[in-house]
Amino acid sequence: MGSRDFLRKGAETPLSERYLAAGVPCDLSTNFEPILEAARESFPPAPDRQSLPVLHLRFWVDANAQTKPPWPKPFFRGLGHLIFGGFDSENSILIDRLRRQAIGCFSPAMGADRAYWKRVIFSNLLTALSGSIGVTELHCACVVRDGRGLLLSGRSGSGKSTMALALAQAGFAFLSDDRTWVSRHEGWLQAWGLPTLLKLHPEAVALFPDLRGLEPSVLPDGRTAFQLDVQSQLGIPRILHCEPRWLVFLERHESSTTTLTRMLAEEAAARLRQDLLSETPSAAKDQWETIRRLVERGCWLFRPGGTPQEASQMLAHLVESGFESAAGKALLDTRVTQCETSAKDPFRLQTPTPHAADLRVMGRTVRLETNNPMVLNETQRLFQRYAESSNGMGPRPEPFSGATPKFLWRIVTESHPEMKPPWPRRSAFSDHAVRYTSIGHRNFVAVDLEQREALGFLTEGLARDTSGFCNLFLDPLFCMTAEILGLTAVFSSCVSLEGRGLLVFGPPGCGKTTSCYIAGEMGLGFCADQATFLELDGHTLRAWSGFFPALFRADALRFLPRLGKVTRRLQYGDCTLPDLDMATPRVAQPSMVVVIGSVFLDRSAVRPRRLLPLERSELSPRLENAFLFREDPRFSGQRSAVLSALERLPGCMIAYGDDPAEAAAFLPSLLRGKHLRADQLPAAGTEE
Repeated sequence: MGSRDFLRKGAETPLSERYLAAGVPCDLSTNFEPILEAARESFPPAPDRQSLPVLHLRFWVDANAQTKPPWPKPFFRGLGHLIFGGFDSENSILIDRLRRQAIGCFSPAMGADRAYWKRVIFSNLLTALSGSIGVTELHCACVVRDGRGLLLSGRSGSGKSTMALALAQAGFAFLSDDRTWVSRHEGWLQAWGLPTLLKLHPEAVALFPDLRGLEPSVLPDGRTAFQLDVQSQLGIPRILHCEPRWLVFLERHESSTTTLTRMLAEEAAARLRQDLLSETPSAAKDQWETIRRLVERGCWLFRPGGTPQEASQMLAHLVESGFESAAGKALLDTRVTQCETSAKDPFRLQTPTPHAADLRVMGRTVRLETNNPMVLNETQRLFQRYAESSNGMGPRPEPFSGATPKFLWRIVTESHPEMKPPWPRRSAFSDHAVRYTSIGHRNFVAVDLEQREALGFLTEGLARDTSGFCNLFLDPLFCMTAEILGLTAVFSSCVSLEGRGLLVFGPPGCGKTTSCYIAGEMGLGFCADQATFLELDGHTLRAWSGFFPALFRADALRFLPRLGKVTRRLQYGDCTLPDLDMATPRVAQPSMVVVIGSVFLDRSAVRPRRLLPLERSELSPRLENAFLFREDPRFSGQRSAVLSALERLPGCMIAYGDDPAEAAAFLPSLLRGKHLRADQLPAAGTEE
């Protein structure tokens, strides 16, 4: 995993430009020019390069990613300040509302889909980040006359898009048909839109003859609708910002009579505020102040009784002559009906996690909160071994009773009947403070190292698949958490004897897991199969064994057919992999051991087995490439100390043929302290 830079620490995004995103200075860096082109079409350039950016976006395109349209329905979920967006198995973003930033990894096909960026990605980014950047998102359409905006609010289905199109055909410029962002700077309000597509129901063709001949699109949820670029397809001018001046709430009614009612500012504000996302108290206060200033300009409830064109002509006349003009007053109706509203939570930010426990994890305490008792019970079972004694290996770093948790994990499960094995491949990305991995586009883990918080959403199908839950979900969750807990992960197996541990390294397919399992059957402790977690206690290097199932390659059954009766099956991508539940091991598995040396496996079917010493000059570069993740500068001291400790310990290489049992035969004597120095090596082809 480390050699492949799983977290993409080495991803470079050298292309950078600055824009005004809803009036906020924004830096966007990427390695892919079409993303900048989409941003130029969505946001005006920032006028002052000297002003500090408020919003930071970093999007990397992986040239090896293969996914292509049509894209599935996007998936957004979050808790607290982190929101994940999944677009498919290779396209995703992580939004950090605390730091006002977003990072993401994309395929070349999605990176080049400028319409998708404008319609889906940028709009959802602004929705998620609006409160943290001082912007208020309103569920409104907006049209513009002479630089002044007419905001059209109302429930879904109230006719906002239809009225916006009718007004645009009556001479207004078009800004938005569903979502409008309002910024406030030095007392001035500005309304901002994005060049999204105008969406209309198919029956709208009866009201707008210009739609004849156009084909409705099939939406991700299976419905059909017209999706139109008003400028290129309908010839309607489009602008990206204006001063909001009038606020009209649309409401359908059965009467043929048109009524216009002056609304109380308090009622108008309440209607607008019910669509706001959950925010921090300071961000919410700022948004409420923006709404207060907006409704002070006058608000009306409009119930059109005729066609959209007739209603638009009436509104256009009121804009020209003034809503308080004699013509406007003739339409005023004093009756105002309160409308039932309910708060919206599109990102599931209010999902409760009532099931909680403090977990003992490798000498640390981690707080787990979840909405699913099954997840709580399974995670407690997997970590139970760490709550027991430390096998006589010295005092624990802290007593468990009353220990303050060092990290918070929040895990949420959701029902999704279509999500079932085989599970899609994982992808990941990271930045300085945050990192995330996704399994498909509906399962993810996001970690904030500085806040010591992790968030995960997964489908119930994955949660119920014990093998998938452990290997694909808990594995990255813990591995991405380990460094901040003072643990250094290396890509190795580990075997032990009487409290002494031997790290077994090698590339994928070298037989690490199989040879260590065979050694376990010979009486050794089988501590870890893929990742071992190291820590220094003074001058003693200790290794904590992993809690995950031992995951074998499919060809391991060729050498260990007996595994077929005791292993489960992980269906992952196009592979079916056997795994052994390490919480109920078939061999001894001590939780912590003292490391006495390193062994590197070299597998080749054409050579006899032999044991070779490794001088420090050979050992050091091998060890440097064995860390699970590419180096993070904040952990360089911790990693250097572990590396130095490993370099001081003896190391050797086991060259063997095809059968991992040949490598396993050397491990008992190595753990007894034999043959770890050059003058103790046996002759080629022997064990002793």
